[in-house]
Amino acid sequence: MPSRARIIPEPPPTFPPFPGWARQIGPAEVVDDAMLFAGAALAAIHPIARSEHPLGLLWRHRLSLANAAVLARHGGRAEDEAALRDAWYLRREIDDPGPGGRILKAWRHLGERAAMAPDYWMTSFSIMFELGFNDALEDVVTAAAKLAAGNGNAVAAAAEIAAASVRFIPHKEPLALWLADVVLAHRLRWPMAVPLIAGQISRADLRAAGRPGGIDD
Repeated sequence: MPSRARIIPEPPPTFPPFPGWARQIGPAEVVDDAMLFAGAALAAIHPIARSEHPLGLLWRHRLSLANAAVLARHGGRAEDEAALRDAWYLRREIDDPGPGGRILKAWRHLGERAAMAPDYWMTSFSIMFELGFNDALEDVVTAAAKLAAGNGNAVAAAAEIAAASVRFIPHKEPLALWLADVVLAHRLRWPMAVPLIAGQISRADLRAAGRPGGIDD
């Protein structure tokens, strides 16, 4: 019997462990502490996010599922990660995965290279978030593209676009979190976004960020 050619994937890279001192338990008491812990977390994630190894896509898909489950709860839905996973995989390609599955679809797309292209955001958002083409969406997309192209504090830029999105389109909070992740990725020069922020910010804080004065108001 002829032998089959074996495809041996490239071994995954190794990364230094996340420092124990930076494992924040519960909310930070002051803004400076929050920025410190956020910076430490991003520094640890940075080499992983920059890696082009195929396992990176699996990692992003796993984070997409976790983030989608959080968003489903925020929206008053009962689906957990297992239910969302089943809704996505146990369907035909032409089937509608349902409201929860559509959230997961948007967050899986977030972790793909195509999501980084601002030219396609208007069209993508109209489909993923069921938004019409209007001035509010155009303003949000323009602001996101400008922040994505900029330099400087990546965390501040992500917070700025999230607040702007909630302010202009208050009924689509997931859009604000999606944009925050993609702006963060652009500022950090990652090849693809990493679904992070939806699982780390409360719905109340997100809504407060969109009000005049922000969370501190």
